[in-house]
Amino acid sequence: MTDNDLTNKLNLKMTGMWEGENPLYNNLPHCGYLIVWIELNSNEMAGALCGYADGIFPGFVWEKFYAQHSDKELTSLLIDYWDKVTGEETGGSDFEAPSDEIHKICSAAAEELRLWHDENAWLDEDQLVLRPERIQDLWVDADNDLILSRDSHPLVNSILSHAGITATERPRTKKTC
Repeated sequence: MTDNDLTNKLNLKMTGMWEGENPLYNNLPHCGYLIVWIELNSNEMAGALCGYADGIFPGFVWEKFYAQHSDKELTSLLIDYWDKVTGEETGGSDFEAPSDEIHKICSAAAEELRLWHDENAWLDEDQLVLRPERIQDLWVDADNDLILSRDSHPLVNSILSHAGITATERPRTKKTC
């Protein structure tokens, strides 16, 4: 299994879902979403996320993020050069972490995303496809989706939604034979 040394060192948390057996993607496990993060304190998170977005510009999303929240509600979500909650520009041309520590965390989380996805499928077909060796780390739900459910946070769905990712974390039932 491929490991990111910083995953354990930083105690990165993660949850994700890959669609299984979809003929549109040659029946390869296609990423619905993967979010990797660290809770910095009781009202801040930082990390990276990926998945697919519908809408005007459909395609995959792969971004670092920094989030602030209060009472389990997002108050700020920095992705790219936008605050996705307030709509304000951050002034840069790309994601600018608020500190060196947060930059390090977001970079480690982005590296973790890369370790879950097949780079050849990404480069050749512009697809986020699960690496075959990672299937053993997942469980299959009743819809034949592959699930990574190591961690959870009440704001995961809100972060994914603000990032434009259409698949979200939801209760799942393990597939029975």
